[in-house]
Amino acid sequence: MMDIQSVFEDISEVKKKLSIEVSAQVVSEEHNRIAQEFRKQVSVPGFRKGRAPFELVKKRFEKDIREEVTKRLIPESYHEVIRDKDIKPVRSPSIEELDFQEGKPLKYVAKFEVQPVFEVPDYKGLRVRLDIPQSPEELLEKRLRALREQHSTLTTIDNRAIDLGDYAVIDLHGRFVSEEGLPLVGFDPIDDENVVLEVGGDQTYEAFTRALLGLNSGDEKVFQVSYPSDYPEQKLAGQRVKFSVRVHQIKDKQVPALDDEFAKDVGNFENLKELKENLQEEILRYAETAKKDEIRNKIVEALINLRSFEVPEILVEEVLNNKLRDFAFKLVSQGVDIAKAGVDWPKIRSEFHPSAQKEVRAHFLLKEISRQEEIEISDSEIDEEIEKVARSSDQGPHKIKKHFAQKNRRLELIESLKQKKVIDLLVEKGIVEE
Repeated sequence: MMDIQSVFEDISEVKKKLSIEVSAQVVSEEHNRIAQEFRKQVSVPGFRKGRAPFELVKKRFEKDIREEVTKRLIPESYHEVIRDKDIKPVRSPSIEELDFQEGKPLKYVAKFEVQPVFEVPDYKGLRVRLDIPQSPEELLEKRLRALREQHSTLTTIDNRAIDLGDYAVIDLHGRFVSEEGLPLVGFDPIDDENVVLEVGGDQTYEAFTRALLGLNSGDEKVFQVSYPSDYPEQKLAGQRVKFSVRVHQIKDKQVPALDDEFAKDVGNFENLKELKENLQEEILRYAETAKKDEIRNKIVEALINLRSFEVPEILVEEVLNNKLRDFAFKLVSQGVDIAKAGVDWPKIRSEFHPSAQKEVRAHFLLKEISRQEEIEISDSEIDEEIEKVARSSDQGPHKIKKHFAQKNRRLELIESLKQKKVIDLLVEKGIVEE
């Protein structure tokens, strides 16, 4: 064991601090040991490898030696202290206030977070109320409208000016200007060609609708737009932009009629009746799955609301990063160029933060209930879950099995299966009001 002194402090329920001091003797011995390793390995001009004077090596490679000393002594001393004090951090610490001078003790502060300690609430008999679902008829009409929108086409109009509901194909050039109309320095211009705007649509800024109404193909127009400070696209928020547009084409959306021909085009159905029957079956299957998911989500929400406690922020950040990654993937899948979209990531991160905290709190609650209920997962259940993942993946069974063969990933899978069993238990013992 090392000669170490340490002081433990509670910053909060989960945030902890260790002030650690490794004795000067231990530091000196480690420093000399590493210097000897360097002497054997490095080449010094004028000397054969491993033959340079020890003091010369120490002086010549002092910076590298010091870095190696801290690289070894900090984790060794930290792990020895938390082992002796029976502390179980959830992740690696952040190292601060490092003080390392030759001939003196090595001092540093390690800040970290631990699992929360809390009393598990009475989790049996949780009461939840389901939202009133849309009727199957309403859902069918909604699906049919969506299908017609998906199969609609844009037809060019040559004989009239732009009206509400039309689609305008334009070249768009914008320059950021001051209130006096003078160009602003440091702002990249906006230059887009063949932009399609729905005039009067939800995704079209009102000022553009007003500017485009009444224009004909080939017309050009210059106008200014003042964006509010809370405008979703960050680079435009609170700015004034002078736009120049040129109308290439005016298009009208043609929505197909809801008839037998439409049914054949959509999915090779014999007639409209067959399409509706197929959609109704799909809606009923989805409704049943959605109901089960709603019950499970609301049961977990009810559990979370019974007990409030601090959770490690580092775990919240991990969940938050996953949510932001999924959000970015969704935007990309919708054809959004994230680099040009001006997404306000700090704002979105702030909006996602409460739900990320709830997810982490739910994780600890479900884990503790799993422990109390002595829930176990059999090898056959693990294999069955791996096969299920493999069936829904395009990577192949062998690759999926190899993925979960790693110890940490297998443990994560077991923990996930345990939590599913806990939620099943909560649903079974809960009260659902419809």
